[in-house]
Amino acid sequence: MSGASRSASADSLSAGFDRLAKAYLRFSGAVLRWAAMLLLSAMVAINATEVVWRAATGGGLGWTQELSIILAMALYFLCYALVAKDGEYIRVEILFNAFPAALQRPLSVLIRLVVIVFHGMVFWFTLWTMRFVGMFDTPVLQWPESVFYAPLAVGAFDIALTEVIRLIRPRLDPVHPHAIDAAGP
Repeated sequence: MSGASRSASADSLSAGFDRLAKAYLRFSGAVLRWAAMLLLSAMVAINATEVVWRAATGGGLGWTQELSIILAMALYFLCYALVAKDGEYIRVEILFNAFPAALQRPLSVLIRLVVIVFHGMVFWFTLWTMRFVGMFDTPVLQWPESVFYAPLAVGAFDIALTEVIRLIRPRLDPVHPHAIDAAGP
């Protein structure tokens, strides 16, 4: 295979990865946004039902609090993944920007690697925890307690995968597309 055909093949592979990565980021972002809206709507409807039921009967519905807690946990962890996907982490940019430009690229890679490893570990340990707590049931709904941890696993996996994509293709980072790309592909 000649150098030109190898280069064309590599460019084609790179373009394919970029299309796949952009599609994943777009699709998972939309899923997370819709899930957040649906979860919040369900929480409002459940709590409104509880208020109306209490006003009408003087007694409460036993399942509303437990289900609201489960939905709130899902909302929190899925929204955190959405925040990460949008590049809205809490960060101290003044410190990062104080470093010389030559150090910003390796520092940016190191920070991204720490985020990937951290969320990868959260994902792994959450799966391990889910296996253990799955043998217990929630008190009212009698659902496996792993429902509390599933959103954490989904969120951590999505954050890790999103960060891997941005490590490989920094130009897909909505906040600092130039931070790593300025020094090369």
